[in-house]
Formats: sequence, structure tokens, C-alpha cells
Amino acid sequence: MNTQGEIILRAEALAKGFTIGTARVEVLCGADILVRAGKSVSIRGESGCGKTTLLNILSRMENPDSGLLQWQGREVAQIRPARLARERGRFMGMVFQSYYLVPELDVIGNVLLAAKVAGMKADKARARELLERVGLKERLFASPLTLSGGERQRVAVARALMNRPALMLADEPTGNLDEKSGAVVMDMLLAICAEQGASLVLVTHNRAFAARADESLVLHDGRLIPA
Repeated sequence: MNTQGEIILRAEALAKGFTIGTARVEVLCGADILVRAGKSVSIRGESGCGKTTLLNILSRMENPDSGLLQWQGREVAQIRPARLARERGRFMGMVFQSYYLVPELDVIGNVLLAAKVAGMKADKARARELLERVGLKERLFASPLTLSGGERQRVAVARALMNRPALMLADEPTGNLDEKSGAVVMDMLLAICAEQGASLVLVTHNRAFAARADESLVLHDGRLIPA
């Protein structure tokens, strides 16, 4: 259990670049971020500035060229590759703009999948509780293909919280939703993270949503600066 205010994610001097044709593009140039237990951090920035790359590195879905990354005080570079997916699944939950639900599974099956990936017990009572909390009590056995965009994102939020993660990463979670549905999902995401004691790193273009976080940052010229 994390103590309120304890640093659960630390990244220092993250650098990442890509070679496009003959040109080298540096996306991150010494980005630093600290996330404390129970706190939320928002990140804004222009399209293409590297926000998704940053989240991919924080989740170690992608490797930085250089820099330090720690999860709960542990250097992620020291985690064996064979255990990385399981460690990630236990430490953090992720919500994406495009939902990434498995169409062959029903709603509750998609939520339970998070436990399977992390090598944890498939706690059906936990999955039902979360789906009820996000307002989908009556859709447990529905196909994701029959859900609206807002409902699919609510399933994604429940799935991300399945393993009681210390940290949630959300990459433009309202980007594919209309204004009303987006506001509902954002209200729900912030409220449930607070209830569950999970920290949140939120990437969003929406200034109003970003301002609701405990700390607001902007990614500019490869560095994170106060908004």
C-alpha cells in the first residue's frame, strides 16, 4: 500500500528521438516528471509534440534513448524483459483514446483480461463491482461491438482499474467522444481514481479537463514545464 504523497513514479532526463529518412527528430529532450501517490498530473501539448511517446516510455511500452525511470522506487531498466508485462499490469492501468477492447470477449471478459495479463486471479466479483460503478451493470455480457463510444471507454476504465493499480495512465481518453460523453467519462475517471487511491497521469488537449488535475504540465520542446 502506498502512503499518500509517496513518489510512485519518477522519470528524470528522458530523451527519445527518431530517424525519419535522413533527418533526426528529437521528441523528448530531458523530460522530468514525479507522480505522488493519490495525486493527478495532466499533460498538454501540441499535436505531434511527443505526449504519447512519453506515456509509452513511462509504461515501458517503448524504451527511452537515455534517462531514468522508476516505478515505486525500482528502476524499470532492472526488470527482466520476461517479467515486464506482468509487473506493468500489476503497477499500472492504461486507458487509450481508441479503447482497445477485444471484440470476441463480452464486457466482463474484457475487464477480467487485465488480471490474466498480469498473472493475477480473475476476480469476477471485482469486475462486476467496477462495471456497476461505471454504470454498466446491465451490459456485463454484451459484445463491445454493441456499445456506444462512451460505454466502450467506461469498460476500458473498469479494465484499467481491475488490478487495483497504484497508477493510471490515460492517453486522450475523451478524444473519440462527443463533448457530453467526454465530460461523463472524465468525471468518472477522476472520481474512481480518487475512490481507489490511484494516481493519474492524464494526457489531454482539453484545457478544462487538464485544469482539474492536482498538477498541470505542458510538453514543450521535449521538456515538461508547468502549465
